[in-house]
Amino acid sequence: MYLVDGYNLLYSTDLDTREELISSLNKFCVYRKKRAKIVFDGYSNENLNTELVQVEFAGDADKSIAEIVETCDNPSYYILVTSDKELKYIARKNKIKTIRSDEFNFQNPDPVQIKEDESENFFLTETEVEEQLKEFNYFQKS
Repeated sequence: MYLVDGYNLLYSTDLDTREELISSLNKFCVYRKKRAKIVFDGYSNENLNTELVQVEFAGDADKSIAEIVETCDNPSYYILVTSDKELKYIARKNKIKTIRSDEFNFQNPDPVQIKEDESENFFLTETEVEEQLKEFNYFQKS
């Protein structure tokens, strides 16, 4: 699920309204077959939810997002979309992936964006280790 800092993303796009942002995000979710939760500052009684996008007005969006990030049981479930440095720090501390708002391309999803279903492998295979060691040995002092 994409957890989106609403106004942070809106102000990094050329969109004019929350409704345009929600619609674009919904199209992105249809394309990716994912869900999103978008959190806006302020209060509203409007129901702006779509089938794939849950819209929340939280008074203080940063505080609400930080609480979600800090209390989630499954960090791989979320990808946080924000450019807020403090929220990105909290997310990284809790092992949640982040995408900067100005890099999030929801209109034409870029295949290099993070995919939730891809597992990251930070470990080298034995063959890769041997190749690295051979390469590093070329640089040893005699």
